[in-house]
Amino acid sequence: MLAFLLYMHLIRDTTTLVKPGMRSLRYVAISLICVTGLIKGDDAGKRFVLEGDTNMLHLIQTMKVEMTTLNNTLHALMADNQARDAKIAYAVNTVHNLTLTNEAEESLIGALVKTIHNLTHINQAHEVKIHLLEQALSQVNRNLPAFMVTLTRSLSHCSEGQHVVFDNSLLNVGNVYDTRRGVFQAPVSGTFQFSLTLGLDVNAFHVGIVKGNITNYIGNLYASHDPNGDWRQRSTTVLIHLEKGDDVWVICVWDESHIFGSNYVVERVYSHFSGSLVSY
Repeated sequence: MLAFLLYMHLIRDTTTLVKPGMRSLRYVAISLICVTGLIKGDDAGKRFVLEGDTNMLHLIQTMKVEMTTLNNTLHALMADNQARDAKIAYAVNTVHNLTLTNEAEESLIGALVKTIHNLTHINQAHEVKIHLLEQALSQVNRNLPAFMVTLTRSLSHCSEGQHVVFDNSLLNVGNVYDTRRGVFQAPVSGTFQFSLTLGLDVNAFHVGIVKGNITNYIGNLYASHDPNGDWRQRSTTVLIHLEKGDDVWVICVWDESHIFGSNYVVERVYSHFSGSLVSY
């Protein structure tokens, strides 16, 4: 009976409650009353349960729906949270991988910079060597033995075996040609080139370029008699390997060979002999 009276007091005037939250508290109290009445066998409680209360049943159904909604919301929030955690983990892993990739790229760039630096030093060293070689080659070229000499006086009756002495030097690098004896001497072993040009008028000549002795011919130059008396020149060129110290000179092969000289006029280079080192 006491439970029933408490129930009636609580539901007597719901409009007098100030706070909406108190309504839920009231419904809880009603539930307690009903349960208490059933347990103790209170007649009023039994009648309450038997007769039913639509408000109470509606409240229970509402609470079930709200609990289901809250449960679904909780599961959705948990799923969202898990998805968010997965995205965060993926982002962290991506950042980590990017960091490793960046470190690897920086290491590669550092190696490339070092390689370029080393290649620059090697290139500079090669440039220095090339410059030194060019200087050495230029010095060698300047010192390559070479000569060009002319005949200042004509030879009217050059006898067989006689030296043709070219007595005027236009070029004599290394003093390789002796203008007093008319002999070239090889200062080094190598391949040499010799050129001989002789001028003449009506007469003939036959001369030879010899090495070592007058019978060792390495070249010949011949011009026959010209009855018309035209002025002429004849030339020949030879290549030969010489050992250091070998002598080369020009001799007359025929008696009475006639060779035209400049007659001491320097500008008139009618007959000349030249030679130079081609290769070592």
